[in-house]
Amino acid sequence: MPRESLRVLVTDASQRVALEVARCLGRAEHSVLAVESRKPRRVPTFASRYCTESARPEAGEAMVEFLLRRAEGVDVLIPIMTNSVIQVADRLDEFRSRCRVLVPRPDIVRQVIGKASIVAAAEQIGVPVPRTVRPETDADLTKAAREVGLPAIVKLADDESLYLAPKDRYGLARSPEELHSVWTRLAKIKPRPVIQERIVGPGIGFSAVLGNDSALLGAVAHQRIREYPIGGGPSTCCVSIDDPVLTEQSLELLRSVGWIGPAMVEYKRDERDGSYRLLEINARFWGSMPLARLSGLNLPAALVEHACHGTVPPHTRARTGVKMRILPKDLLAAGSYLAHGFGRDFAGFVRDLFDPRVKPGLFDPTDPKPAFLFR
Repeated sequence: MPRESLRVLVTDASQRVALEVARCLGRAEHSVLAVESRKPRRVPTFASRYCTESARPEAGEAMVEFLLRRAEGVDVLIPIMTNSVIQVADRLDEFRSRCRVLVPRPDIVRQVIGKASIVAAAEQIGVPVPRTVRPETDADLTKAAREVGLPAIVKLADDESLYLAPKDRYGLARSPEELHSVWTRLAKIKPRPVIQERIVGPGIGFSAVLGNDSALLGAVAHQRIREYPIGGGPSTCCVSIDDPVLTEQSLELLRSVGWIGPAMVEYKRDERDGSYRLLEINARFWGSMPLARLSGLNLPAALVEHACHGTVPPHTRARTGVKMRILPKDLLAAGSYLAHGFGRDFAGFVRDLFDPRVKPGLFDPTDPKPAFLFR
């Protein structure tokens, strides 16, 4: 029996994640309407062979009104970036009257994207977390430094209504003076930044899509090999892994807060005891999601088909040992590792560059043009 072709609206078409979602849906023979409400000069997803239709808002039209208008006549809406998820959640009933959408209530979304609130939720069910405080004012920083210890990571409390590069959302403080400087800088962007114990160990991500009644539609876990910016940026090269402890605690956390839809639970594996310590949750499809496809899962298609028919795929776990890189960002990472004296990481980049087993996460020979449109 041939697969039913569904019409899917994908937001934030200028983002690399949107391109991957469109490619996955196109491969599943669904029709993709890609939209972009901001005004970048280049919108790579619009150039994809898997993009059936593209649209921008009319002059002066608010994004949420634009999405509500375009949601008429589509089967499923997939919001890509966090701000799009929030805007859809805030008017969820209106969107659900037009199409299907797997997005939780707005209070759940805000609980999950809040750095302090999700740490508190994790503590309640026994998921390991770093020591975390959220000072009221800069006068409380001395006490915070004693509670958390230095060096510490200072983060924005959440990224709602912000469009910032990863490096602008956090800072490393090695001294009381740096703590005051970084906290003050971030407090000007959003009040009361979070201060968190710095955990030393590899970055780990558990990414999943949950359907109605917490059904698992697919999951992939990865270990970060290289990142950019180095010292805390998104993955530029990663490998799929499997660990029952990681899987169990991640699914328990997501289900405990009532999550539905895509999310990535981000950890550090603490070198002191091997525990997975929660850093935060990205309440959306994630930057390394090509790894899921390369590891045998089509998560956007699983989401769409569950939203429309309630189906759950028979295979929900990705293959392990699959390595993937985002080459343009990995080149930047390699240069940064070399400049900072991390020769082993740079040597790893060179080895991977000539290893045919390392899969490309951006360039697709069946859909080459979009890869050249990213800056």
